[in-house]
Amino acid sequence: MRDFKIGDRVRVIDCFSGRNLKGKTGTVVAVGFDCRPWEIGVDFDKPIGDFGHRCNGMAKADCGRWGYKSELELVENKKIVITTNGKETLARLYEGNKVIKTATAKCSPDDTFCFEIGARTAFDRLIESPLEKALRSLSKAAADFVKNTEKPKIKVGKRYRWAGNCVYKGGVLEVTKEDKETFLFKIISGMEDWKNGDRFWKTSPLAEELVPFKYEVGDKVKVIKNTCCHYAKIGDIVTLKEVRGEDKEGVMCRVNEVSGYILERDFELYTEPEKTTFIPHLVDGETYCGNIGEPTNYKDAIGRPLCIGDVVEYFNESNESYGDTVIVKKKLSYKGNREKTFVMGIESDCDEIKGTTGSWKIIKKRSFDEVKNGEKIYSIKYVREI
Repeated sequence: MRDFKIGDRVRVIDCFSGRNLKGKTGTVVAVGFDCRPWEIGVDFDKPIGDFGHRCNGMAKADCGRWGYKSELELVENKKIVITTNGKETLARLYEGNKVIKTATAKCSPDDTFCFEIGARTAFDRLIESPLEKALRSLSKAAADFVKNTEKPKIKVGKRYRWAGNCVYKGGVLEVTKEDKETFLFKIISGMEDWKNGDRFWKTSPLAEELVPFKYEVGDKVKVIKNTCCHYAKIGDIVTLKEVRGEDKEGVMCRVNEVSGYILERDFELYTEPEKTTFIPHLVDGETYCGNIGEPTNYKDAIGRPLCIGDVVEYFNESNESYGDTVIVKKKLSYKGNREKTFVMGIESDCDEIKGTTGSWKIIKKRSFDEVKNGEKIYSIKYVREI
């Protein structure tokens, strides 16, 4: 949830503290302690009816209202202003009344001034990234070189295919060690007659002509076809034990400690599905009603702390019992889907911050951990396992 600050421009998403103010805009005049038990105070641009007030003198008459942050969204207060003096075009980015960024476009003495071209150029420069700005300062040829040249990061333990235009093109080597100025390597295939030693300088052309393999030892892959491997069937998840050279059919990988090679065309990288942690909780029909055992601010009539899922008996002012009910946490539509913790059946009398229940008295009957999976109390069902 966004942390609003005094002075922010905001818009109501749907309802605001129980009133239909969807789309209404205003300015934040209070947040935090000054708003309790609410979260935020807003001075709306126009009066909002009989339920508007002055927010303790911080808002205009009939324009103020307390509410919750979750019911609001920030209204961007930015604008771009473009002006010209006939030779130079200036673009300014404002936040409120403050200029936070500028950019200019100057007309060449050899060209005829055109405001449309100057405005478009100044605007593009105003919103361009630092990299684009750096590239613009270079010549076109140098900029294209920087954009299109990406030196590979050589890593120890990885295999590379040599893409250089020479007799060793397509050869495969594995980098085994790195020191301050060189890389050591061993030849895997296609360079058997190499006679230039077992290392190369980090600054040598070779370092810029190595292309890393798409797959690495240890990668998990899923078999999607089977045109050459008899050691894995379609649908199997296997771990690559060795990655060999590339050829016209793709990378060849070993998927078994002894043998069993598979071509790239037969598999795809496998990503482990995310594991979700199940948390025991309450439901009312299909509506989530809080995590079982979560502490609350409520206490029963003899001072015992209460948690979500605790079973209580509730009594009116005449000590007449209304039976058993449950401590829950639910999203309330009339509060803009804000969550509230309360005693089921007497929500309107409950103050979750103070932990009070109005004129109702509650007595704890059973702890949340004594209620079995699937048991239903009031209209609330306990879900302890999938």
